[in-house]
Amino acid sequence: MQSIDTILQLLSEDSYIKTVLYESPYSANLKIDRKPSPYAICYLVQSFDVDVIGNRFFRSLSVEVFFCEPTDLSADGYKVQAVCDNMLLRAEDFIHRLKDTHLFEFEKVTMRQAVGRFDKNVTGIVCELDLKERFPVCFSELPEPTDTLSDLT
Repeated sequence: MQSIDTILQLLSEDSYIKTVLYESPYSANLKIDRKPSPYAICYLVQSFDVDVIGNRFFRSLSVEVFFCEPTDLSADGYKVQAVCDNMLLRAEDFIHRLKDTHLFEFEKVTMRQAVGRFDKNVTGIVCELDLKERFPVCFSELPEPTDTLSDLT
């Protein structure tokens, strides 16, 4: 999906972020131990709606990105807050750059501090985005469906 590709590209262009993942929470948990930090974890699309107008459709999607860094379990509040403040800057920059693409209407953006539920203790900012694509896709332009998951790899 081109929308996700654009989001992942923008995340990877941030020179501060060392690892960008597009995974389920379980899969991200398995991978972050072996990857350099800080991380931007784009979770699999939470919901996906389509508005059909003639032979065109406009996609709306809910995306969640977790900007995070490892923190010690014994980290005090000041250390955790410093990490969150730093990750908030990353999230704000990402949102500005995503808006600059003019590909989406921003229906809702929510940001909150979070501690990751991973084997590795991570702290950061979760950015929840409800987006609607501005440019429709025609049904005739869709790629052919694949039969199996192996076709996708």
